[in-house]
Amino acid sequence: MIRRPVPDPEEIDAVARLLAAAEKPLIIAGGGVIYSGASAELAELAGAAGIPVAETFAGKGAVQQRAWWQLGGIGLEGTPATNELAAEADFVLSVGSRLTDFATASQSLFSNPDVRFASINVDVHDAGRLGATAIVADAKRALTALTQAVADSAIKSPAEWQRQVSARNDQWQAERAAALDPDTAFDKSAVSANSDVV
Repeated sequence: MIRRPVPDPEEIDAVARLLAAAEKPLIIAGGGVIYSGASAELAELAGAAGIPVAETFAGKGAVQQRAWWQLGGIGLEGTPATNELAAEADFVLSVGSRLTDFATASQSLFSNPDVRFASINVDVHDAGRLGATAIVADAKRALTALTQAVADSAIKSPAEWQRQVSARNDQWQAERAAALDPDTAFDKSAVSANSDVV
């Protein structure tokens, strides 16, 4: 049986207030989303509040559907599109993640000078990383409570941020498809003469 610590309503309210003030929010889904079985709750929050979701390496598979807000990997194992959007984020909510160096590019990824962090984690030490406003609780229960708070206050990310995320995500999908097209020959002239690529 999974222990599911209940979120403190004051902690939920504090994170909801930060989310309401954000212009460019981002969620980072870690392995804790999977361990908690909270994929559906994550998707509900992302869709309700219009927040893009990136996945850490341990969080791969946390998002179980295709949607405009699904970005894919972040950090050293992430996509260029995700990392560019993360650099602009002014609010980052990590869920079930320790925000290790792989996910944060050794904490250099978030370059917006106004970025603020919040976290949902069962471990109080991991919840407070990067000075985050913490919700120390089970991911499934905390996401459910936060989604309700978002709905009660009609919190939604700005339409311009949603458009920017969707456009950059679409652009990346096209770039990726072109790079993986087996009918497109690799252009060796683009590789410098002293490269180890042959």
